[in-house]
Amino acid sequence: ATLEKPPNHSHFSMIPEELLGQQSVLALRRQQLDEQARSKASSTGNTPIINVNFPPELFQSLRALEPALAQAPATALPPVPHPPASVVTTSLLSPAQLAAPGPRMSLTDFCVAYEVSETLQAKLLQNGFSSSHSFRFTSLEDLESIGLLRGELAQLRDAVSRWCGE
Repeated sequence: ATLEKPPNHSHFSMIPEELLGQQSVLALRRQQLDEQARSKASSTGNTPIINVNFPPELFQSLRALEPALAQAPATALPPVPHPPASVVTTSLLSPAQLAAPGPRMSLTDFCVAYEVSETLQAKLLQNGFSSSHSFRFTSLEDLESIGLLRGELAQLRDAVSRWCGE
């Protein structure tokens, strides 16, 4: 015996003896609802079929256009030039960030506002970055080539995403 399941004894029975063997009111109602649903499902197969006929005059204007469309020469679109696959640059900013960059700030103000380390700020200043909007034209390869470490790149990407409001 547990708290959830008392011993199987008449003293612990929660159902009065006169109701033993009878279905509960809720079980009866549930059976009635199930039977109603089954009867509705079987009666929907007897729904009427409705056919609609349109007079042929209604479509004569469309038939008159068919020969004109058949005689019109198909103009071929010029092929779209594809950019070379070997030149793949990954920008520091995503397309969504490029569409809505943050406010124009000096690099010093940017680094203070977005908690960029002094070491990273010094590297950026040393390589000619002067404002936050210059990040729009910077690729990850450019940043790696100036000697930024992976952690510094992650720190800069985090600051840029906050600058763009993400």
